[in-house]
Amino acid sequence: MRLAERIVKRTHHPNFHPRLNIERMRREDMLRPPPGADRRRWIHEPIGSIDVWRYRPTSFDPSVPHVVYLHGGAFVQGPLLAHWRWTMEFARAVGCDVSMVRYRRTPEHPFPAALDDVNQVVDTIGRPYVLAGDSAGGGLSIGVAVDRAQRGASAPAGLVLLSPFLNADLDDPDSETIDDHLLAVAGVREAGRMYAVLHPTDDPRLSPIHADPATLPPICLHIGTHDLLWPDCREFVANVRAAGGNIDVLEVEGAIHDFTLLNRLTPEGRLATAHAVSFVTSVVRSRRTSDGRAEHSHGEESQPRPQRSS
Repeated sequence: MRLAERIVKRTHHPNFHPRLNIERMRREDMLRPPPGADRRRWIHEPIGSIDVWRYRPTSFDPSVPHVVYLHGGAFVQGPLLAHWRWTMEFARAVGCDVSMVRYRRTPEHPFPAALDDVNQVVDTIGRPYVLAGDSAGGGLSIGVAVDRAQRGASAPAGLVLLSPFLNADLDDPDSETIDDHLLAVAGVREAGRMYAVLHPTDDPRLSPIHADPATLPPICLHIGTHDLLWPDCREFVANVRAAGGNIDVLEVEGAIHDFTLLNRLTPEGRLATAHAVSFVTSVVRSRRTSDGRAEHSHGEESQPRPQRSS
C-alpha cells in the first residue's frame, strides 16, 4: 500500500495537508467523464442547476437498483478521475445505472445545500435506488437516508459507504493516534466546520454518527486501519449492530483512506470493489425474494374461500 499512498498523495487527495487548499483541490476537479471508449455511455442529465451524469453499461439489468454516487472531496472538491473510473467499473460489474451527482460545495454552499441537491436528484429516479459514496460523499449518503426517513420519502434499498466521513467534529481522540499518510485531523475538522457553519453538528443529517440506526437500510461499509476516520466508523458500526441493523463491514488492516477506489492499483482495492458488488447483488436478491413473497401472499388472498357446507 505504500506505493499506492505516494500515488494518491500526488494525484488524488491534496486534503492530506493540515489546512485545506481549496484552490489547489479544485484545480484537480474533473467536471465530466474522462475520454476513452466508454465516454459515449455517459449521458449528461442535469436536473435544474444540478450537474448529473448517468452511466449505463452494456450489461444493464433493469431489475438492479439505480446507484446514485456521491463523490468525496471534503465537501469542497468535485469528482476526480478515480471516482469516474470506479463508478464505471462498478456499474459494469453490477449491471446497473450509476448517476454521478456534482452537488453544490462549501464554502459557497454549506449544509444543507448538498443534501437538498441529492434529494432532488433521487426524487426524479422513480425506481429502487442505492446511495453510494466515498469520504464526504459517504457521510452525505447516510445524511440523505436519514433526511428521507424523517420526511417519509422513498428510502434507498441500501447504502455503500467507502471510508465515510461521519462526524463533522472529528472529536474522537483516537483519530489523532492513527498513522494516516493522506489526511490530517486539522484539515478534516476544517472541512467539517466549513460544511456545518452555524448548523448544529449533532444533526444526524450532517454528522450521521448520531443517526438512529433503526431508520437506515442495509449497509456496506469499507474502512482501513490507517484512516483517521476509522474510530468514528468503528463507533457507527457498533451502534448499527447494537440496534440489530444490517451492516456488512470490510475492515482492512493497514489500508488507507478511500482504498476501494484504488482497485486498479492494489489487491485491497480489488477485494473491496468485489465486496461492494456482492453487497448490491445481495440487495437485488433480497428484493426479488420479498417481491415474490408479496406476490404469493397477494395471490393467496385473492383466491375465493371455499364455502362451508351446511
